[in-house]
Formats: sequence, structure tokens, C-alpha cells
Amino acid sequence: MNPSGMKYFHFCNFDSLELVNYTVQEYDKKHVIADNIYNGAMGDKGVYSNVFEMLSLDQMLRTDYLLHSDIKNQMVTPQTGVSADAFYANGWRVKWINGQKWRFHNGWWKGFRTYYWRCLDEEKCFVFLTNNVQGPFLRTIDMVGLLK
Repeated sequence: MNPSGMKYFHFCNFDSLELVNYTVQEYDKKHVIADNIYNGAMGDKGVYSNVFEMLSLDQMLRTDYLLHSDIKNQMVTPQTGVSADAFYANGWRVKWINGQKWRFHNGWWKGFRTYYWRCLDEEKCFVFLTNNVQGPFLRTIDMVGLLK
């Protein structure tokens, strides 16, 4: 039973399937990136999903169905790097933009770039997943501006 309803989200297991045979490949411009010893690390690498399921997760996290409110509060309680407008909390960054509180996590790894941003004051969220590293990172302020 999967309480989140996420059918395609998974952790890859390169012990049972080599990267070259995996359904998702990462690219640098037009070239497939070679396998790397750290590709199978769980947590910050080797986690696969899609934008639809990430949006579903975002909606579930706005309820107490998956996580109790005490746990969700810990996800926005400052742990380190506290400043007037940003801090780090249990794997998430928290930042105020235009007076709104956002929880987010950006990532990259060998050809992949990801952005998951959710507004804690309104029901706004954006998810951007790509497997092609080309050009600079997107500016967060530009992405948040699209949600106005």
C-alpha cells in the first residue's frame, strides 16, 4: 500500500539494472553522461519521479494525511543558516520572497536539474525536472514571478 498514491516515484537500484539500460538518461548537451559510482546513492541521488506526482505530493503535504502537523512544522523550523529572509530546515531551504514563505529544494546531478518550490502561505507550487544540463540555472525569482 502506497499512501501517497505515487505510482512511478522510485529509488533506482543500479545493482539490479545498469545505468545504460535505465529508462531515464542524463545528458550534457547532446552526450549521454557516463555512469558514476555515486549514481546509486539514496536520497540526494537516484530518486526518480515526475511533475504530476510531485504536484500530488505537494497537495498531500498540505494535509495531515501523510505527515502529522508536528513533523511538517519541523520541516520549516530553522536548523542552520538563519538570516532575516532565509534558513535551512531538515533538508529544506525556507525563504521569504515578496512577503511569502517558500519551502524548496533545488538539485542537480550529472545531467539532471530539479526545482521543487512550494509556497507555505498560498496554494502555489512549481516543479521543474530536466535531464539535460545546458545553460545556466533558472533564477528562482523569475520562476516565482510566473506564479503571480
